[in-house]
Parts: sequence; structure tokens; C-alpha cells
Amino acid sequence: MPTSGLVISLPADPNTASESIKAIDRLPDLAIGEPVDGRFLPATIQASDERTQQLMQTLESLPGVDQVSLTWIGLDADDTHCPIAPKQEVTT
Repeated sequence: MPTSGLVISLPADPNTASESIKAIDRLPDLAIGEPVDGRFLPATIQASDERTQQLMQTLESLPGVDQVSLTWIGLDADDTHCPIAPKQEVTT
């Protein structure tokens, strides 16, 4: 299952950012870290590509979310359902 890393940009106002973090933390399939500089929230999603896209759209629609940036994608070596998964060597 692919894992995606995100950085969610929040408003400079600490109260608004705090309310946004509470809303984000309630979303399933999303794990959040500690905010950096009070405005940048690291997060990971471990879900299918389709579900990741849905979550990113949901995040972008939340009040107080300024931007959602996809920072990395990790793939399992045996993830045969992902078209960009690393090819495994076949030995005979």
C-alpha cells in the first residue's frame, strides 16, 4: 500500500490553526505529526491512490487549510497493484 507524506499549511493565527488541526485529526487514514512553527503540519496517508486523492481534496476544502503539499510517496517493494511500483527481478 503506498504511503504519502504531506505538509499541510495552516493560518498564522494560532486559534484558527488549532481548530484546523482538530478537524484534520478526525479524518480517517491520516496520521498527523506536531506542527512546525505553528503553521506547517506534517501528515502521512497510507491508502490507495484514489483514497489519497480524496483525502487531499477533503483537506484542501477544510476551513483554515491554506495549502496541501505532497512531499513524498513510498511504495512497498511487493506492491503489485501500483503501476509505478519497483519491478521485481524474476529468477528461474
